[in-house]
Amino acid sequence: MVTSSPLQDILSGRNHGVAGSGGDGSALRAIHATLVQAALDRARRLGISLSLPIRSRTDGAMAVGPSVRTGEARVGSFDDELRVAAAREGLDPNLVRAVAKVESGGNAHAVSRAGAKGLMQLMDGTARSVGVTDSFDAAQNAAGGAKYLRQMLNRFGGDVTRALAAYNAGPGAVEKYGGVPPYSETQGYVRRVLQTREQLRRAGT
Repeated sequence: MVTSSPLQDILSGRNHGVAGSGGDGSALRAIHATLVQAALDRARRLGISLSLPIRSRTDGAMAVGPSVRTGEARVGSFDDELRVAAAREGLDPNLVRAVAKVESGGNAHAVSRAGAKGLMQLMDGTARSVGVTDSFDAAQNAAGGAKYLRQMLNRFGGDVTRALAAYNAGPGAVEKYGGVPPYSETQGYVRRVLQTREQLRRAGT
């Protein structure tokens, strides 16, 4: 016997009362809900725990958005690599994880418009300077990013704010301005990393 999926039922009007819909958007909302549920099911199979907080929109419809549950925060699938790298350099693991999350969203294959690569978004020259031969290898990239962050901390006397600014804008810019450069991108970057570190710390993972 041939069976149909919930999405096929929706599209054919066999379910959720969408047959003959008068353009009120119910069919689209039903399709959206089904796709969201399918994504959640797949996430659970992959070991990713998501919640879907529901918030009202101004048009009276309901919107949903995924969020990581408190206590289960992770950075992609590479927490172990990031923690090992942090331990090797004597760094706060939440700081290294926060940098990776802000830099790449935990994507080991990320490439920026400027050419920065991998979890910690290393430029090719920086990668070579810290011994990384393959920036898309998560363990190498995490180790290289942590090593460079340690260098910046040492250079700026352990000042996390200036070290993060140097990670983003380069140590020369930090030295030129005697602190975080007056670049909106760098200022926002430092703020996001520190906020993310605090969120990870509070999650306790």
